[in-house]
Amino acid sequence: MPDVKFTPEDLSLAECFAVKAAPFMSQSVCIELQEQERRIKVGKLGEIAFKRHLEKNNRIPLGCDDMWEVFKGKGDETDFKAKDGKKIDIKTASSHLNKWLRVPATQFENQPKHYYVSVRLHPDKKGATLDGYATRDEVQQSGKKIQKDGKEAYQHKCQNLHPISELLKRFPLDEDHIATLDQTNATAPDTTQETKAQSKHPMPSPLDQKDDSMPAPSSPPLKPTVDHVHAETALLEQWPTFSGYKCSWTRDSNGFPNFIFTAEEEIAEKREKNGDLWWSVKDDTALTGYRKVLEIKILGRRRPSHKRITTLVWILIALTVINLPSTLNTLRQYIALLSPWLSSTLHNLP
Repeated sequence: MPDVKFTPEDLSLAECFAVKAAPFMSQSVCIELQEQERRIKVGKLGEIAFKRHLEKNNRIPLGCDDMWEVFKGKGDETDFKAKDGKKIDIKTASSHLNKWLRVPATQFENQPKHYYVSVRLHPDKKGATLDGYATRDEVQQSGKKIQKDGKEAYQHKCQNLHPISELLKRFPLDEDHIATLDQTNATAPDTTQETKAQSKHPMPSPLDQKDDSMPAPSSPPLKPTVDHVHAETALLEQWPTFSGYKCSWTRDSNGFPNFIFTAEEEIAEKREKNGDLWWSVKDDTALTGYRKVLEIKILGRRRPSHKRITTLVWILIALTVINLPSTLNTLRQYIALLSPWLSSTLHNLP
């Protein structure tokens, strides 16, 4: 199963899109704004992972020209399209332990797609794993079940998915990129003979099976339009900053970003303890395992120093010693009051 690592630009694009689209989507599905932002971001990261995997394998991503367009009250028609026009839907799980490809029943029945791809985000949300894909008939045969939220969804086991490499064959090759790679690796030894010999007898693929449950698709253009590139660039140009660092679009109730980017494009996450606020990057060479990038002292929330606590304890001890006689007299009075009750209680014990 291939893995994809996200760049800071990928994370910022997904977060920016989620912030812009959530107000329209939350009104239509009755979900809190913050939760809707999280769901949209997770789904968009899955789309980015599939798109980056296509580009990595010299394939042209089709059908994603409206990837950064906000549809008020509804989603886009499809996430991607194969070169024969068949629709592909990306289903992303926020947990790396997910074992099911889930498609909401309303989407599956009202917005049918030809293929469904399962993507799992890594625990740190800095990368994703492409589990594979399933055809519409395979997902339908697996049946639908009621989920934790009370809604129905079709679910298909990830262990029964087809390799994602088979689906990549349905996307056209980027000849320009391949020509550039050929010029760069002109002096490299030829290692394609074995691969060509193995490809003479390819295994049958479900992609080649006829699917009568879907209408005949229309062929998309073989190149993404310029508008798609401009939309992605426009989002990056709006990148917010905090204290001189590029930061996340989402912020907490005090206006602090959830993470910032270092000059080396490392992601520094926000941390807070005892009134101290800082952003740090995981670093195994550091003593604490994390390296601070930015730290902020919040006025009025300083934690008490050990010296102040020690002084307070000594003051309490001195007051107790000074008032020791009166304290002893008070204890004697309490004992005298409790003595009759204690004697009668002990006398009545069996």
